[in-house]
Amino acid sequence: MMAKSKINVNIVQGFKNTQQKKSTKIDQTKKQKEEEKKQKEIQKQKELEEKRIQEEQEKIEQEKRKKQEIEKEFNKTELKTYRLKITTLSPVHIGDGTELEPISYVIQDKFLYSFDENYVLENILKDNKNIDINNLENMDTLVEFFKSYKDFIIKNQLYKSKIAVAKDIAKLYDNNYGQSNNNDESFNQMLIQKNIATINPYTNQYEPYIPGSSIKGAFQTILCLSVDESRLLKVSDTIGLKVENQIAWSLRESKKSKIPQKLEVISKGSIYKFEISKSNIFSFKDLKEKLHQFYQDNDSQAYLNFSREVRKENQFLLKIGRYIGQKFMANNPDIKQPKTKAMFSISEKNSKVELPFGWVVCEIIDD
Repeated sequence: MMAKSKINVNIVQGFKNTQQKKSTKIDQTKKQKEEEKKQKEIQKQKELEEKRIQEEQEKIEQEKRKKQEIEKEFNKTELKTYRLKITTLSPVHIGDGTELEPISYVIQDKFLYSFDENYVLENILKDNKNIDINNLENMDTLVEFFKSYKDFIIKNQLYKSKIAVAKDIAKLYDNNYGQSNNNDESFNQMLIQKNIATINPYTNQYEPYIPGSSIKGAFQTILCLSVDESRLLKVSDTIGLKVENQIAWSLRESKKSKIPQKLEVISKGSIYKFEISKSNIFSFKDLKEKLHQFYQDNDSQAYLNFSREVRKENQFLLKIGRYIGQKFMANNPDIKQPKTKAMFSISEKNSKVELPFGWVVCEIIDD
C-alpha cells in the first residue's frame, strides 16, 4: 500500500509539472504574440508619422513652388509710375501714436514751439549755471520753468517746429494748466495728439506729411483689392510743397455731449506731391467712378459739398486719416459703426466753424 501511494503521488506531481510547463509555454507564447502585436502597432504608427511628415514636406514644397511662380509672375508685371498732387480740402490728422506734453513745448503769440526738453534744458544750464535742477522734480515745476524761459527758447531757436495754435488752447496753457476741468476729477494736462512728421527735403523743416500707406489704404477699401492685387499697387509718402499745420480741436459728438480733444492737424489748403506705381489692375477712371459711388452712398452731403472742388477730369476726391469714420476705413457691413461723429473746430465751445476731417483732392500730373 505504501509503495502504491508513493507511486500515485509521483504520478500526480509529474502531471502537475507537465501542466505547469504547458501553462508557462502558453503564457510565453501569449506574451510573444502581444509583443509582436505591440511592435507591429509601433511600426504602423511610425510609418503613419513618416507619411504625415512626408505629406507636410510635399505641401510646403508645393506652396513654395506656388509662391515662387506668383513671385515670378509679379516680377514680370510692369508697374507704371504716375506723379500726383494732393490738396487738403479740410483738416487732416494722421497720428504718430504720441502726444506733445507741456514739458516739450511753450506757447507764445498764438504759436506753439515744440522742442526736445533735454536739449533745451542743457542750453539753459549753459547760460545760467546757478539753476538748481533739484527743484525741477515734477511735471508742474518743469512746465513753469520752461514757461519762464520762453523768450530764451524762441530767441535762440531751440525749437524743432513752430505751429499755429487755437486762441482758446493758448489761453488754457497760460491760465488753466493743471486746473480741474468741469469741476470733476480730471485736470487740464495740456496733452496734444501729434501728427506724424518728418524733415521736408525741400525746406529742411520738420513738417507733418501724409504716409503712402494712408492713401493706399483708402484705395484698398474702395476697390476691395486682394492681397496679390495690393502688391501691384505702390504709393509713396508725400512731400510737402505748401504745408500749413495748426493745433485745434477734435469734437467727438455723441447723443449726450461733445468730447473735446486737442490735436495737431494738416490745415486746409496744404499741398503735397507723391507717386503711384501700379499695374493695369485698375484705371484712374475706374477708381474715380468707384470713389464717387462709395462716398455718395456713405456721406452724400459732405461729398456734394467737396465734389465742387473737383473741376478737372484728372482730379478725384479721397478721404484719409483719423476721425473720418470707420466705414471709410473698412468696407465691411458686419463692422458696427461708432455712434460718435468727429468734427474739426478751432474752438472748444464755439461750434460755428466746424469741418469734417480728412477730405482731399488728388490730381494726376502725368498719366
